[in-house]
Amino acid sequence: MLDSVSSGGLGEAPRPLTEKDFRTNFMNRVGEVTRPRELRLAVYQTGADPALRKVLWKHLLGVYPEGKEFNSQLVNVTVLKLLLVCRSHW
Repeated sequence: MLDSVSSGGLGEAPRPLTEKDFRTNFMNRVGEVTRPRELRLAVYQTGADPALRKVLWKHLLGVYPEGKEFNSQLVNVTVLKLLLVCRSHW
């Protein structure tokens, strides 16, 4: 299964989800999360590597909607940031 989810000996905590595990096991070539339920379970059970968290949380919290390519997701984030700036100035 996943390297990060593999259980070691007694008392040994599993490794957190790494960027390599995330990209190879949960994303397709165009940047879509292919197994969102399993991704949430892996993060719940093992946590996430600190370097991955900035991107991962956007997937988990729905900032990057499921079923959209990565480039479309970046456009959504850019629009969201612009809307938040405009709203704060209003």
